[in-house]
Amino acid sequence: AVFLLTSVLLLMGATAFRNAVIRRRVSERELEESERRFRAVADTMPQLVWSIRPGGRYDYYNQRCLEFAGGPPNEYGGVWQELIHPDDLDHTRETWRRALESGSRYENELRLRGADGEYHWFLARAVPVRDNEGGIDRWFGSSTDISDIVEARNTLERMNERQEKLVADRTAELADANLRLRAEISERARVEEQLRHAHKMEALGQLTGGVAHDFNNLLTVVIGNIEALQRRLGKTGDPALREYATFAMQGGKRAAALTQRLLAFARGQPLEPQPVDLNELLYGMSELLA
Repeated sequence: AVFLLTSVLLLMGATAFRNAVIRRRVSERELEESERRFRAVADTMPQLVWSIRPGGRYDYYNQRCLEFAGGPPNEYGGVWQELIHPDDLDHTRETWRRALESGSRYENELRLRGADGEYHWFLARAVPVRDNEGGIDRWFGSSTDISDIVEARNTLERMNERQEKLVADRTAELADANLRLRAEISERARVEEQLRHAHKMEALGQLTGGVAHDFNNLLTVVIGNIEALQRRLGKTGDPALREYATFAMQGGKRAAALTQRLLAFARGQPLEPQPVDLNELLYGMSELLA
């Protein structure tokens, strides 16, 4: 019975071991098939598909990576920094450092040197793959060639800059034209005001000339009569009347002089100022004032 029990246990153990081996081989075959399918899919992708250790060394890359770089990473040192454009190196290092510290998604735009020696713009994205203990085992990511997009973006930026410059230049031209227009409007208003003033002065001159002519005609009559009165009085007439006639003649002559000034103003002639003896003028008015 003991022998039989032992045999049964051994047989069961062997069966379990064999089943475990079979399951392991099946799992390995499934894993190999899954990896084969993954590699087949990855090799057909236009992106650079890669897996990289936190230290910066590749442990997987698809066929597109080999085509772009001209060979496996080991041929150029196995360090990703050697492919990066010098101007993008510091920014890429800082972005990678932040991703390593935070364990968050890595995303960066950078230029990579290809087998043709030319640099191409790539959008690199990667996510961390963690081990059973939660540590980052590697980063799995892809790099998409965005050279055409970057060129289009740069072209658009240049077009926008040119458009902004054109708008700024046009705005400056319009502002300058506006200033000139305002200056012309102001000058025109000034000229129009001068013209209105000239018309007013012309109208005033015509009115003044007409009044002066009429007044001059009246003065001619007045002065003529005063002269006739002075002749009638002679030297033997009443002295008071002769003095009144003299004062009247002086006033008439002053009125005639004023009339001549009004006519000169109406004709636009320059005036000829004459010195005035205030004592004589006031003395001549004393009798009138009295």
